[in-house]
Amino acid sequence: VPTTCEDSDSKQVADDEPHEVVVDTVNTPWDIEIISIDDATLPWTIPDFPVVTINFKKVTFKQGDKNNTGLVNGAETFAPTKYTCTKHCTIKLHDEEYTVLWELRPLIQKKTLKKSTTARDESTKPVANKEYLNQVQEKHTLAFKVLGTCFSKERQTNLEMAYECMERNRHVFIDLVPEPENTHDPNAIAVCIMSQDDFEKVGYIPRELTGFIHPLMLTGDMDVCVKSIRFRTNYLRVGYYLTINITKTGLWDDAVVAACKNIR
Repeated sequence: VPTTCEDSDSKQVADDEPHEVVVDTVNTPWDIEIISIDDATLPWTIPDFPVVTINFKKVTFKQGDKNNTGLVNGAETFAPTKYTCTKHCTIKLHDEEYTVLWELRPLIQKKTLKKSTTARDESTKPVANKEYLNQVQEKHTLAFKVLGTCFSKERQTNLEMAYECMERNRHVFIDLVPEPENTHDPNAIAVCIMSQDDFEKVGYIPRELTGFIHPLMLTGDMDVCVKSIRFRTNYLRVGYYLTINITKTGLWDDAVVAACKNIR
């Protein structure tokens, strides 16, 4: 049974062969564990739709005490771990029968309070797939440009002092301060930098991004640090410019990613 397509000719031969699909109309959710995943893809042309081809990946999964051979969508990312399968069916491909696992959700085990619970128990929790980890557990850092750094000589002086501190490998602290009394924008967030004994304002977060940062300031679920301080001579205003990194748990909103993607 071919599990990969070496070239376009072999793919055409595979797609021209007859396929049969048998749908499980009950689709009772299954609790399964994927044990292994093949790297090669297995193309399948949907019956009665000869122009639609799905590339599967072959997996070995365990349901109860039985190991089975199945197929998952090759365009998605899965890891060898436990899942709940909510949609599945059986197809016949090249005279072999496969179970297609159409929809998989990471199986989240409920926590139970036990007197004997230890750190070792925590390490036995199932690991979710990559996409789930990105959304729930991982930290996501984006660079933010600080505006208004050349607005005054005082801000430039504070940035120059901070630049010299970084040149001597000394840490420079950053603080974000809301300004509800700001007459131009009550949602403004000032960026303050400590180069000596106290925090001094050197600029502002762009107005269009403050709405995404205010909730993080309320929960404290973020880390802020200096990414770079650079002296620019090719800008309209020659002077020191500040870029900061802001890290939060989970992914930033797409609008923030789009606004920050070209900042270096």
